[in-house]
Amino acid sequence: MIRATVVLGVGLVLWCGGAHAWGPATHAYIAIKVTGLDTRDVVYGAMAPDICQGILFDPNAKNHLANLTHAAANDLPAGEFATGFATHNGHWGGDHYAHAHHNPNNPPNYATRKILRIREEFDLSSQEGEGALDIVMDFLVRREFGPQLAELIVDSCHGGTRAGVLVDAFANPLAERVPGMSVETAERAIRQAAWVFRIGARVYGRQLAQDEETLRTLAAQAIRIYFRCDIETAQARLDWAIALCEDDYAEEMVRECEGIRARMASEPTYVLRSVADQ
Repeated sequence: MIRATVVLGVGLVLWCGGAHAWGPATHAYIAIKVTGLDTRDVVYGAMAPDICQGILFDPNAKNHLANLTHAAANDLPAGEFATGFATHNGHWGGDHYAHAHHNPNNPPNYATRKILRIREEFDLSSQEGEGALDIVMDFLVRREFGPQLAELIVDSCHGGTRAGVLVDAFANPLAERVPGMSVETAERAIRQAAWVFRIGARVYGRQLAQDEETLRTLAAQAIRIYFRCDIETAQARLDWAIALCEDDYAEEMVRECEGIRARMASEPTYVLRSVADQ
């Protein structure tokens, strides 16, 4: 019963956006477009910086782990997992674009403008506006890519939690940042977070495999839970936000992916498929 509750709870955390910028499906989509690869390690790596969502009861450790996993550089061994992981980072990866609104000195970009419009329309906080955009973007990229995106996310979870490489990269710095946390405790926290996150990612991928009508229903339920409103209000907000983004999100995704790929192309450690081969 406890395991079932964790599975359902983490699935909802992933679906409802929580503290991320772009959602899991959007990050997977970006990584595939940037690298030209759809392997298990690239897809799972793209989502894995948000393993902090798997730390359910220690917000301090959760926040510090998020800061570590979203850095531009880390100690992950070079390869496809590290490449997918890097597409997500907050300095020049996907979260750089999605989180720009947190810094008032940044010029307004696509995400900033959309979050502001959503906030103004529904009188929401910045975090709530970001959460709504997460849900809408995941819906739109899944609709564009098709059910194969969901299948790739589910399949990527069969590669394991990748807890070993995550512990090697982040346990020591996490212990250094969290007062009173030993390296052993940090290792255990990361392993548990990786386990919970993998379960949630698999549940989330299976949710995304549904037809468009069911996806809209799931997205509306996520809006309802996230904003604590009735289902009719949630559906109306979802429909409005989809209409706000559906005509121009694809152009923004192309722009972001081109920028991330250009940055990664300068680093020989990243695995990128030749444009001519795509």
